[in-house]
Amino acid sequence: MQLRPPRFRPFSVALGLFVGTAVAAALPWLWPDAPANEIEIGLLVTLLGWTAAEQFRDELDRAVCSRLHRSLAVAGVLPFAGVFLAEVFTDYDPTAGIILRLSVFTVVALVATSLGSGRHAEILYQTRSVRANVIGTKSRRYELPLTLVSSAIGIAVVKLILGEFVTVQFLSTTLIGTLIGTTIGTLLTGKQEVGLVALDDGLLVRPNKESGGSLVPWRRIRDVRIDGDTLRVTRGFPWPMVYEADLSSAIHPEAAPEAFRSKVRSP
Repeated sequence: MQLRPPRFRPFSVALGLFVGTAVAAALPWLWPDAPANEIEIGLLVTLLGWTAAEQFRDELDRAVCSRLHRSLAVAGVLPFAGVFLAEVFTDYDPTAGIILRLSVFTVVALVATSLGSGRHAEILYQTRSVRANVIGTKSRRYELPLTLVSSAIGIAVVKLILGEFVTVQFLSTTLIGTLIGTTIGTLLTGKQEVGLVALDDGLLVRPNKESGGSLVPWRRIRDVRIDGDTLRVTRGFPWPMVYEADLSSAIHPEAAPEAFRSKVRSP
């Protein structure tokens, strides 16, 4: 087997970083007398993991299509859950260093899972029949509350885990800062454009219209409406959103509405 030089593919890099972060987080227990610190060893393992992942590109794509990348999120959350349960039911008191290591590992695991979902969406776009493809925008009325809810959940988890390390004042300030930053960002950037692609498997939402994205099953699409030349697609829970698209942006404007509506069951 000839060694392939690694290419910068986001999911492969994320896998390498996931392994490197896991080793760095566990190094004090695995190798207390290591000749280098956890950051240096973590970077080395990240490079080796990325290179190794690039040797199995097809196998990784098959694993992503089987949704195995979701196990990365589970692996990232389990250590936090273990620390929380130990703190609640025993006298164990985690140090700030342990919490920091676990926090970094969890974030990396969630990012790797997200990039795996993006790779899955890209594979579907390349291999499935595209029924319709339009350029749309996200509704600001939904985007801002969703951002705040996501921030509130994240802050609540931090408060739950760290408790004594994070004050209520810090949490309140962070939430207010998120609100102000999100509002300013929305006003400066305007509506975010997304690609809306109708596939047999679901609605593919591609944020940059170039690669990645997320697949929304048709059962989570609540409604599809046509108002003149405007197409409105309503996405249901757990992440509700309304997408609006100008049908003139479709490759086949006359066929696009039916391609979307035919996939959504009538109430």
